Parts: sequence; structure tokens; C-alpha cells
Amino acid sequence: MFDLLAMLILPAIMAGLIAGLFGLGGGAVIVPAVFYVLTEQSIAPEVAINIAVATSLATIVLTGATSALSHHRLGHVDWVLVQRWLPFLLLGALLGSTIIARFKTSGLIIFFGLFLWCVAVISVVRTRAVGSPQRDGLSWAAPVWKVPVIVFLIGAVSALVGVGGGTMSVPTLTAMGRSIHQAIGTSAAMGVALALAATLWMLLTFEPTGVDNTVGLVYWPAYLTIMPCTLIFAPLGVKLSQRISAPTLNIAFMLLLLIVGARMIWVGIS
Repeated sequence: MFDLLAMLILPAIMAGLIAGLFGLGGGAVIVPAVFYVLTEQSIAPEVAINIAVATSLATIVLTGATSALSHHRLGHVDWVLVQRWLPFLLLGALLGSTIIARFKTSGLIIFFGLFLWCVAVISVVRTRAVGSPQRDGLSWAAPVWKVPVIVFLIGAVSALVGVGGGTMSVPTLTAMGRSIHQAIGTSAAMGVALALAATLWMLLTFEPTGVDNTVGLVYWPAYLTIMPCTLIFAPLGVKLSQRISAPTLNIAFMLLLLIVGARMIWVGIS
């Protein structure tokens, strides 16, 4: 087991850097890494993917908090918008985490990869059509229900695939006219609330898996391996984000989604 856990150190470092750089919780790296460690121990894929998602969400709570605090100090978090989006985000997180806690399917790994690809395409389209933001940060030229529905979906899908929501909230915020740095900081703050709600809800609603070393659906050996690395490297990722231009950061964000998505689809099919 210790050899397998040692293989989580590099993904954990990457997850911390990603959290700071892109406002993500690092789930795009953590989920496939934990999934691999579990399946190498002969745990069924349909069980391993649920545990990997739950473990990823649990790590995002502290990792995201570290990233959000660093962005807050730089003035990149719109707390007014966070408060207005929070009810819809949490409702979505409860739905997604309920599905993870109650249902088991190996198709989730492929869904995660396809999800990242879709977000990459959407982010390309959105960044080409940035409109003028309103003062409250919530208005598009669209029906009043549009933003709440989008935020609810961000919460539901993010909890379902074990990410902090940045894969959707960052391009959503940039489409609303926010700078990439402010979108990343605000997304990091929302990801903390999303991950915390989803993790706590799964602890209350999960079905036992019979897998050793788990608390609820959280695989604690992986959690304890990942957390120190992500907490150290998330603030470094924030500092790096300040030295990279907005266009470059946008391109890197899209490439990240495409590469990780391809990897997840390949693992799911294999």
C-alpha cells in the first residue's frame, strides 16, 4: 500500500498548484490518481470511482480554503457574488453528492473526461463573446432564471465528478465580463462551500462499501498523503498566477481541461 500511496505525492503537488493557478480544487488530478491506487488494490472500479470522488471533495475543503484565502488577500474574490450564488450552488452539491453516495457505476470516470472536454469547448466560445458585466455581477441579457439554473448545475455536476466547480464557474464568470484572475479567486471561494457541503452530506447518506481504511466514502490514507502537499503548493500556485498574463492563463486553463479529459476517458475505456 505504501508504494501506491507514494505515487499520490506528485499528483497532490500538481493539485495544489492547479488550485492556486486556476481556482480549481485539484480534483481533476486527484480523482484519477486515487482511482488508480484503489483499483490496484483489486477494488471494483464502480466502487473505486465513488471513493475517489468523495476523497477528492474532502481534500478540496482545505486546499480550496488555502487558495481562496490567498486570492482574497490579493482582492480577487467577489464575496457579494459568492453570497448570492451560494444557495443554488449548495442545492446542486447536495444532489450530486447524493448520487455519489447512493449509486455506483464505472461509467462515471468516462463522464468526468467528457465533462472536462465540454467545459474546454464552452470556455473557448465564452471567452470570444465576453459581454459588459453589470454592477451586481449577476446579470446577463437573459431570463431571470438563467443564472440560478447554471449555478445549480455547477454545484450538481461538480459534486458528481469530485471537483471544486472551477471547471465551470471560471468560464462562466469570464463570460460575464470578469477578469480571469477575479474569476479564479471567486471560483476558489465557492469551491470550498461546495466541497464542504458535499462531503458532509455524503457522510450522512452513504451506503457502506466494505473497503478498509475509509471514513464514509473518504479513503483516509490517500487523504492524509494528499493534504500536506496541496496545502503547501496551493499558495505557490496563487503567486504563479500573478506572474502569468490573462491570455496565457486562459490558454493554459483550456489545455489543462483537454489533456486531463483525454486521460480520464482513456482510463475509463481501458
